[in-house]
Amino acid sequence: MIHSAQKYLGRIFISVFLVSLLEFFNSTVFTAGAGWFFTRISESPYYQTCGLILLACGIFVLFLIQSGFSVMLLRMARDQFVTIGYVFYSFRKFKKMGSAALFISSIFVLISAAVRFCVKTFLKDDSAAMNFLVSRLGESGPLFVVSGITLFLMFLAFYILIFLFPAKYDNPDKSVFQCAAISRRIVFRYFFKFPGFVLRACGSNLILALFYGGMSLYMAESSESPFVYLFSIVFSFLYFINLLKAYSLASLSVPVFYQWALEPKIHIIVSVLEQYGKKLKEFKKDETKEENKSEDEEK
Repeated sequence: MIHSAQKYLGRIFISVFLVSLLEFFNSTVFTAGAGWFFTRISESPYYQTCGLILLACGIFVLFLIQSGFSVMLLRMARDQFVTIGYVFYSFRKFKKMGSAALFISSIFVLISAAVRFCVKTFLKDDSAAMNFLVSRLGESGPLFVVSGITLFLMFLAFYILIFLFPAKYDNPDKSVFQCAAISRRIVFRYFFKFPGFVLRACGSNLILALFYGGMSLYMAESSESPFVYLFSIVFSFLYFINLLKAYSLASLSVPVFYQWALEPKIHIIVSVLEQYGKKLKEFKKDETKEENKSEDEEK
């Protein structure tokens, strides 16, 4: 991974910046369109449905971008030819990767719909649960609880399916459910080892990002001096650089860990093939010896 990080870190920086711009543009367009339907005076099911469809399309496009980014990182981890254009790989190879993006985006939409249904069913204005949350957490308490549950479920689903895109890229003939099973097996087998690997990949960059971010906030709020404000800007810049580097290394660590998780199986297959090749050579040698003996006897 060290070799890949040193060789491709610059391209990863540019790719992360490009992916961030694409995701921001995608979120702005689809969220604005959905918001227009949601804010109509008439609460018609037609407007609500159109808004939900736009949000679902935005999530789908988001994961198409993410799948292309995952393919690019996987090729970097394998030291294969790669360009920044691989970010759009899933748009060019839609038949190959589109099902994976559709699968994970459908799960996110279902989670949102399930939470929305539970809110309408159990958190009505006069319900005991609503009164309890308001009394404990204030007027905005129910919103924070619902948002927290939704984000947790989405994070859990994304964590379990984090190797879905590399698995689909390696196994285009397999269904998306089989590729999801590959990701699930890797995650459950190394449930705690994988996060540790990602944190180690971030190294000191994550610690420095947290330090510089905290110092920047502290200086910006503690004093109105122009010198202190200048230092806070410098710390903000250092925070951004270290956070970008930590995120880039964490992103690259995902395909590297995927490769490592598959290596034992690859080694077993290679060793079996080598043993088969040795036995085949020995068998051919025995055949040639027998043929030579038969020829000598005939002479």
